[in-house]
Amino acid sequence: MSELALEPAKKFYKAATHAPAPEGEGFVVLLDGRTLRTPAKAILAVPSESLAALIAGEWHAQEERILPGAMPITRLTNVALDRMPAARTETVAEIVKYAKSDLLLARAEEPDGLVAAERQAWDPILDWADKELGARFVPAEGFFLPEQDPAALGAVAARAHAFDHFRLTALAHLGALYGSSLLALAALLGRLSPNEAFIASRVDEAWQESKWGVDYEAADRTARLKGEVEAVERYLKAF
Repeated sequence: MSELALEPAKKFYKAATHAPAPEGEGFVVLLDGRTLRTPAKAILAVPSESLAALIAGEWHAQEERILPGAMPITRLTNVALDRMPAARTETVAEIVKYAKSDLLLARAEEPDGLVAAERQAWDPILDWADKELGARFVPAEGFFLPEQDPAALGAVAARAHAFDHFRLTALAHLGALYGSSLLALAALLGRLSPNEAFIASRVDEAWQESKWGVDYEAADRTARLKGEVEAVERYLKAF
């Protein structure tokens, strides 16, 4: 017998606000004056008032039932607070794994239009990674990628390790959304905005659409991914 899906919890509060943390630095979110906690029961305290306001806004927007899927910034913050402190090494390893077979490295062999579109969107990011990160990656046509320089992978790991828990959470999430750790690093380090990096990650899909028209199932998926990227962008701007 399949398990029944749990019904979303009923909204149990009237007001969602934010305030300075009563002890220490940072800000907290209050539901009817009670401090919001993470799934692991830690106080949800964040370093900026802007981020606390965004989280409070997500909780304020809930109607009769609480829908976690409609609160992406709360979810990112929960991961940063509950999981990231113990998962940094594992997370960086996953980011490096993406980089080994990064989207920007697997190039089309044909047609010429798609080959040109990939080069125009992706070569500048590889050049930036080489110059700014000290990470030289080598793309290849077809399905078989060359082994990448361990020094390049080490540079990616070092940059990832340098982020705090909140930004490392964003980096990992964007890398998964893009299929590219290099685009995610470009977004975190200001070479591209998160939305510009998302556009770069969809070069192949955009080219196919220009030739064959809109695939509505694919378009729905793209819209969902874009919504996630936009949430991460709001999250990052709040620091």
